[in-house]
Amino acid sequence: EDHYTHHFGILNGTDMWNDTAPAYGTTGQYGDDLYVARSLRIIAEHDTAAPLFLYHAFQNTHTPYQVPEEYVDPSDPEKVQAFFGMIRHLDTAVLNITNALKARDMWRD
Repeated sequence: EDHYTHHFGILNGTDMWNDTAPAYGTTGQYGDDLYVARSLRIIAEHDTAAPLFLYHAFQNTHTPYQVPEEYVDPSDPEKVQAFFGMIRHLDTAVLNITNALKARDMWRD
């Protein structure tokens, strides 16, 4: 699946879903940014009196190697710049989700 168009070549169609329907209108947005935003929204809106099970499966670090430009470090070897950038994006996403859980006092649950 392309990280920006969300097109899945084998199926020749959109492979980005929002609950029960294709998430049209997300073309051009980095897939993991959409996933992280959704997880952060779930955390922010969750009633902390009840437990929360949140499974966040990251799509980073698989082909195609694409990442927002701000995560690319030009000092990395050119062959691995995008992949290393994907790892940086993943690290930032995990940090943001962790901080959101801690801010809502949900980290230890």
